[in-house]
Amino acid sequence: MTCPSCSASVEKQINGLKGINSKNVNHVTDNAKIEYDETVISEEKIISKINEGHYKVVGFENLTTEEKKCRIRYSNQIW
Repeated sequence: MTCPSCSASVEKQINGLKGINSKNVNHVTDNAKIEYDETVISEEKIISKINEGHYKVVGFENLTTEEKKCRIRYSNQIW
């Protein structure tokens, strides 16, 4: 990501999803920290929603279960 508009785009993808407690998308570090209630929404649903936009989730499969609960790493990829 190259600018604040990039991080705003990712945040916009998950706005309105029930179960998201907090989100912090940082274009400088190319990371997002998303805290959510796993009894309301799954990580798969969050990833799917982000992937609907211009940015795609990558590197997520290497995180521990605890890390997955609060962090999603993403990268701009052209398909």
